[in-house]
Amino acid sequence: MHEWVRSSRFDVRDVLGTGASGVVLCAFDRERAEEVALKVVRESSARSLRVLRAEFEMLRSLSHPSFVAAGELFEQEEHPFFSMEKVEGTDLVHYVCTQDGYEEGKLRPAFAQLTRALRVLHRQGRVHRDVKPSNVRVTPEGRVVLLDLGLCAELHALEARPDVGPVGTAHYMAPEQATGDVSAASDLYGLGVLLFRCLTGTCPFEGPAEQVLLLKQSEDAPEPRAEQPIASDLSELCLQLLARDPHARPTAGQVLTVMEPAGERNRASSSASLLLGAVPLVGREDELAALTSLCA
Repeated sequence: MHEWVRSSRFDVRDVLGTGASGVVLCAFDRERAEEVALKVVRESSARSLRVLRAEFEMLRSLSHPSFVAAGELFEQEEHPFFSMEKVEGTDLVHYVCTQDGYEEGKLRPAFAQLTRALRVLHRQGRVHRDVKPSNVRVTPEGRVVLLDLGLCAELHALEARPDVGPVGTAHYMAPEQATGDVSAASDLYGLGVLLFRCLTGTCPFEGPAEQVLLLKQSEDAPEPRAEQPIASDLSELCLQLLARDPHARPTAGQVLTVMEPAGERNRASSSASLLLGAVPLVGREDELAALTSLCA
């Protein structure tokens, strides 16, 4: 895989992750004198290049701390790739949980950041479709980063193609995703599965992928139970997020009322108002949208 990157600029060092259509490599960028991540397509085709371009442009549009910073796009003939920020740290579950259970002081702010990241996507008319532990990294400083936008899609495009099959990871997919019916609420179901796993150490439904998808269609999620006491508001929120009916799930804003102290919410709101209200941005819709995403 190292030989896929035909550029003297990058010294490829390791494989960070693999997927159905490509790999993510760790490399040293000689020009910038820093380590970066490279998203590389396995086999070049018109479709794979189109998908890679779309993911790269999406990253460029997401000027927000909870998404990686995009670098440059390299459309080499065999294996096109783009560079991006390399995020150090661990996945969300390992960050929040210990052998004795979950650390509430880490869980609430981490889930608040992840919820804000999802809200940024949703406000842009997009859904992630694959919210799971390996796609949520937390840095040593506590910064939460939502990774892998390869399955991210625009809602209007999904609505125009209702025949699209299930996309995502079975244990974290919402019940409606099995039939291709996806909305912002589907991502919040994935958030609920992540919360359930952090609270209990397991997913709400276990077993082979097909069995899990069938169970989600016919059974309500169990109440989260663990050896250590679970905060009642977290348990209640978890069950609400795992509702089979997507319309019954809480909004991102309602999740934040549980995960984020009122003082923090007020400070974030005040900062956003001051930043956006300081200078009138008449005729600057793109800039206003970028600032709104940054403050979300």
